Amino acid sequence: MTIRPDERLAQRLVDGLLEGPEEQALRERMARDPAFRVLVEDLRRQRDLFARASRAAPPAAAPAGFSSRVAMAARAGLAGGGGWDALATRLSWAAAALLLLSLTVLAGFRLSRETGTLRADDLGRRYEELLRKARSREGARKALVERLREGESLRRERGTPSPGGAPEAGK
Repeated sequence: MTIRPDERLAQRLVDGLLEGPEEQALRERMARDPAFRVLVEDLRRQRDLFARASRAAPPAAAPAGFSSRVAMAARAGLAGGGGWDALATRLSWAAAALLLLSLTVLAGFRLSRETGTLRADDLGRRYEELLRKARSREGARKALVERLREGESLRRERGTPSPGGAPEAGK
């Protein structure tokens, strides 16, 4: 976060770090520049809020053995390879699992179109249609092969050469 020079000057004025001509110049600027005046007032309100909060809440004493438990946990984390690296690793695995689960759910919704369940009747109809097309193509192929065989046997009976074939010897 960058702090503008105006903010630095306003903060120094609010903190009472300016004296003499510098302080007087900023007070004159506050009188003629409403944006600067609002900035100074906001900083004063923030300072007062923090001061009231720190006075209102007395410092709490730590429970017995708190510092030793924190020190032991820190040592265990450093020695056991825990800490931020372990946390980052666990979070990355959790994110990968969540992504995989999301993709699976989205694929299920994509397959189901409307209801969120696989519709076996739609899949069955599509399978039957594809099977019928394959059988009709197979039937057409068999019919074509049969016609070609008949044509070849007729050519042999008549003694005519087959198209693209080698000329018969002896003629």
